[in-house]
Amino acid sequence: MLLPTGLLANLLGSKEDKPNLPDKPRSTSATPNEAKDMSKAGLDPLNKADVKNFLDKGNKSGATHGGNSGTKNQTNASPFEAKNTSTTSGYRYVTKGEVQAIKDTGMLRGGRDGETYFTKDLYKSGSKAQERLSLKDTPTHRVEFEVKGSPNYEKHGNKVDPLYGQPGKGSEFMTIDPVKVKLINVQPLK
Repeated sequence: MLLPTGLLANLLGSKEDKPNLPDKPRSTSATPNEAKDMSKAGLDPLNKADVKNFLDKGNKSGATHGGNSGTKNQTNASPFEAKNTSTTSGYRYVTKGEVQAIKDTGMLRGGRDGETYFTKDLYKSGSKAQERLSLKDTPTHRVEFEVKGSPNYEKHGNKVDPLYGQPGKGSEFMTIDPVKVKLINVQPLK
């Protein structure tokens, strides 16, 4: 009987006992399952720093990420918890009028009742933010903020659905609670 050799033996496995060798060091790319988990955690699977931090957290348990290792990076922390800090931060893409309302009230959406959406995704142009976040109108400004208090989040980095003729696919967080914030930065968009 012929035994498979080379690549075929590696794919099929062989009956001879082999010591478990450590995997090669992981690159800064994420598998599709890891990208999905990263998105749920509000991280960008295309951002090398986010991927590295995500993979490093998983490796602390000794698990490797060479496939379906069954590990998930879930914590009880707020979905907006900034890296290496205990503060909650995010972005909201708005018009100039809403920027003023946030400054005046210290609240996202000027404190109005209803659903409040925000994201961890950074976009440099209003058209890209509109496309990825399925916004009805093109935003003119990006507001970066820290959340004060602990609103209850109903969406935690969920993938944005298509709406208003936009494809979506960004990540969104949503609460119906009022969101008191500390403004960090306001930037006009291209």
